[in-house]
Formats: sequence, C-alpha cells, structure tokens
Amino acid sequence: MDSLYSKRMINKKGFTLVELLVAATIIGLLAAFATTQYRNSVAEGRWTQAKAQTDQLANALERAWIDYPNLTFSAAGQMTNVSRDTDCIFRLGMQTSVPINQLIACGYLDNSDWSGTYFTFYSCKNTAGAGCSADYLACMSAKSTARVPASYKNKRYCVSQDGIGIELAL
Repeated sequence: MDSLYSKRMINKKGFTLVELLVAATIIGLLAAFATTQYRNSVAEGRWTQAKAQTDQLANALERAWIDYPNLTFSAAGQMTNVSRDTDCIFRLGMQTSVPINQLIACGYLDNSDWSGTYFTFYSCKNTAGAGCSADYLACMSAKSTARVPASYKNKRYCVSQDGIGIELAL
C-alpha cells in the first residue's frame, strides 16, 4: 500500500488549491503596493512640473517688470490660459491692474496648462489681494478639488525675489 501511495505523490502534476491561493494573495499584495507607489510618483511628477511652471512665471514677471516698472496686476492674480493672438494691453499703455494672463498675450510666457486641474498659479508682488506675501514673485498651490495627496493640499510653493523657491505650509 505504501508503494502505491508514493507512486501517486511522485506522479502528481499541477498545484494544489492552497498553493494557488497563496500565490494569488502574494500577487495581489504586490499589485496593491505597486499601485500606491505609482500614484505617489505621478503626484510627485505633477508637483515637480508645477514648481517648474511657477519658476517660469516668476521669471516672466521679472522680465515684464523690467520692461514696465509700474505694472500691477489685478486682484484676481491667478493664471488662466489665453490666446496668443490677444492684444497685449501692456503695449497699449494699460499698465494698472491688468490680468496676469496678459503675460501670455505679451509673449513673456508660453500658453502652458495654467488653468489645469490640479494647481493654481498666481502673482504675489504688485498684486492687490492675491493672498500671498509681497516677499514672493509667484506662488502655486493645489486646488481644493484636486485629487492629490493630502500633503500637497497643505503646501504652497513660492519663488522669492531672489529666485529661490521654497515650500510653505498653508
């Protein structure tokens, strides 16, 4: 009888149900961790891209103030997309309380995704009531409706007049 049982065990092919369940559980756990890491890396990439856009905005603001020293922006100092074909009101002599998106119309900035889903970009210096310190040229923060990790919803990235970017807690 022992020899018959051992022959069956030797000729056994395939996996048992327990082995398949263990393998499926391990694969499921690995997939869950991989998905979380992927989402975090995508969020990090968005944050990094938004920081680079904020640096571009600060540089554009500095160039505009060199050309037009008395330039001020309206209270709604948030960037939005605008057509490059729009007339540049800086050159028309209108230099008081202009919308910040005129930086695109006047050729200081490219028409990137300024009014995107995740972040809000705005000018701080020479802007009435933008909600940020005049020590900074431009700032960026996550929109309240953006699907980003909570750690980004509590941060603001600003570029100082020295060109130094700093992350601030809201």
